[in-house]
Amino acid sequence: MIRSGRACALALAAAGALSAGGCASVRGLWQEASNRDMTNRVAPALQSTAWIHCDANAPAPALAGRWTLLAFFDPQSSATAERLAELSRIQDEFQPDGVVVFGITEVDRERTAYFLEEEPVRFSVLAGARADRVAFGIKNLWEPVVYLVDPYERILAKGLAASRGLLQEKFGH
Repeated sequence: MIRSGRACALALAAAGALSAGGCASVRGLWQEASNRDMTNRVAPALQSTAWIHCDANAPAPALAGRWTLLAFFDPQSSATAERLAELSRIQDEFQPDGVVVFGITEVDRERTAYFLEEEPVRFSVLAGARADRVAFGIKNLWEPVVYLVDPYERILAKGLAASRGLLQEKFGH
């Protein structure tokens, strides 16, 4: 018997979404339910300082004054490589408009640098950022969690598709 409201809502959502073909797994629904939605809030300041710059021309790591995609990821997740490649394509497409992509992981700098040697990433990555993950309300990273932050440091969208859509609307791509 399901007793908690959250578990009940999750079970109903899973049954409806899975029967309608709207979701690949209950695990995906659980991730969405367990990660706090920060949309329409001011982005917490990034606390970690272990930056790895994958591009010599990488901008300074700051949120204020620019459109920023923050991509929280776990290098050990199977979904990470595909999402990071997509984020690199977005960086290339919107960089002329001043959009910046930052990857964020709680894995230490050395292991993250080793992981990035194999991935086609052209944006800066913040390593050892457990406190940043917690500040953004992210409990798990089975798949990367992406937030779009505007120049006033407000989070406008959660998710890669929603973020890309807003950027395309804003910059006319």
